[in-house]
Order: sequence, then structure tokens, then C-alpha cells
Amino acid sequence: MSYPKLILLVFLGALLLYIMAPSRSPVLKEEGNVIEITYMSQGGPLSGSLDDVVRAFERESYEAHKKDPSKPVYRVISSQSAAADLVSDPTRFVISVAGGMPPDVINFDRYAVAEWASRGAFHPLDEFIQSDLEGNHPDAIVPDRFYKAAWDEACYRGKVYSIPTEVDNRGLIYNKDLFRRAGLVDEKGEPTPPRTWEELREYSKKLTQIDKDGNVTVLGFAPNYGNSWFYFFSWMNDGEFMNEDGTRCTLNDPRNIEALQFIVDLYNDVGGYQQVLAFQSGFQGGILDPLLTGKIAMKLDGYWNMATYAQFGRDVDFGVAPPPVSPRLIAKGKKTVSWSGGWSYAIPSNAKNKA
Repeated sequence: MSYPKLILLVFLGALLLYIMAPSRSPVLKEEGNVIEITYMSQGGPLSGSLDDVVRAFERESYEAHKKDPSKPVYRVISSQSAAADLVSDPTRFVISVAGGMPPDVINFDRYAVAEWASRGAFHPLDEFIQSDLEGNHPDAIVPDRFYKAAWDEACYRGKVYSIPTEVDNRGLIYNKDLFRRAGLVDEKGEPTPPRTWEELREYSKKLTQIDKDGNVTVLGFAPNYGNSWFYFFSWMNDGEFMNEDGTRCTLNDPRNIEALQFIVDLYNDVGGYQQVLAFQSGFQGGILDPLLTGKIAMKLDGYWNMATYAQFGRDVDFGVAPPPVSPRLIAKGKKTVSWSGGWSYAIPSNAKNKA
């Protein structure tokens, strides 16, 4: 390598390190009683509305400090996890805890909080929640203000380990124009989404189009396309993956086996898994989303699709319906089922500024 190229490479490396370095507030210059709060998220340093809120918090602490010097000035230093998925690759977070230099606050996928709390990576928040309640703090955390499922997910063995910040859910999103062409409409000509597993199979077969060479050109439904997984179908069939006290895996429960067989049947109905997978390999996002372009008629997916459809699908007639359910669930009087996830804020077990 030539000397000029080596110099250029070193310069680019230094520039990259500078860009990835934690960002400090450009607003506050006061020194003295300063507490720095480090924050780690999966999406990179603070930006947008969250950055605006944090900077307002810093300014408020600065104003409070000017009136009463015993009160600290807070500065928030934000960084990122250096991984596309903080949960499946939590290396930087785990190393920071093990090395005694964790962030003070971390934005973590809520379903994984209990897993890492059980390993001692997170600090229980009960003492701080109770302190705020006793002090009549206007933003004190009250469980009743949260969806029960989200709150339960933030707890482990009777203690609170994170504060839920969002929820999501899944529904059946369908292309109404494709339904009309297939004659899947009511007496008024309005598309009618499937409500049961039997109807879902029937609709999927009617909506799927295969050319003379046996290739799929329009797909009615693919069980694992969208944000849809085996456990979703298990829950549609009243299945569970753990016993009641959470001590034994029940993967081979008959309800789970029925759900897996239903998934297999859905794929076989439209040419088999490999053929569907080959067709799916050409799918893209954004303006080329297959539901918007008429390549797929139905999918089980999350609410976040609405942002894409609002931007690129204004001329597409689509609908959203509850996920169809099995005869087993219908027999129990349940019309539908969905599942919710989301993120939450947690404090690492050895964070320096827990309070």
C-alpha cells in the first residue's frame, strides 16, 4: 500500500471513530455539580423528538442549578449498541456490564428484559418507583397506567425491571382489490376477510395465481411472511409453550402440533414452501411492498405498516381485520387473538447513576 493511501485510510478510520463517539450536549457549559447520564439505544445516538426532550431536560436542570447550586446539572451522553439487533447481539451491552462501565439507561426489547434480569444484568426499579409515589411526583410510575401484558413483561419474580415505552400488535392486512377480483365479497360487493382457519385456507387458494410453468405470480397468503411466526399460530389454536408455573417446555402439546400442521397445509395449498420462498425472495419494501403492488393478497403483520401505506399506498384499497382463529379457539368463545411486543427503559445492575 502506498504512503498516501495509508494516510487516507488512517484519516477515514479516525473520522469514523469520531462520528460513532457518544454525543455530548452542545447546550450546557456549566461545570461543577454535573452528573452525566449515559444512554444506550438500538437505533443510534439521540435524534428527532427524543433528542429535543432530552435537551429540554438538560436545560431545566441547568436552570434549577442556577437557582439552587446544590441541585446537579444533568448531561445526557448517548451512544448506540453497535448491533442491528440489540437483543440477539447484546455484546456491547454485556461487555459494558461485565467491565463495570455500563450505560445508566438502556432502551431494551421488553420481551428480553426478564432473560437478562435473571442473569443479574438489570437493576430492579421498585425502590425508585416507590420513592416517586411517596413524594407525589407527577410522573410517578403506576402499573394501572400500562397495558397489563406490557407491564407483566417488564417484571421478573415480583420485581419491576423496566418501564414500558410502547406497544404494538398484529392483524390481518389484506388487499381489497384482489378480494373483489376473486369474488370474495358480501352481498353489497364489499370484500369480506376470513375469520376462521378454514376460511383462511379457502381464501388463500382462491387468491393465489400460478402461471403455466407452475410459478406463483400472486400469493394468497404465506404463514411466515410479515410479522408472523409459529407461536402466533399456536396461540390462534389456544396453544402454550410453557406449563402454568413456567418450569417445563410444552412444545409438543397437541395444540402446537395442530398449529404446525396447519402452517404446512397452507404452504402445500399454494405450491409448497420452497416455491413460496422463491416467490418471496423478490419481495421488497417501501413503494414496492408486495401487498401494495398486488403480489400478495393477505399477510399477518404489525401496525407499523400503516406508515408505509400512508406514504406509498394512498391509491391502494386495503383493509385490516382480526387474525383468523381455529375451531378450538372458537369453541371456547374467543373470536380472535393477537400478540404485542415493544421496548422499555431499563437500568443496568451496576450503573453509576441509578437514581
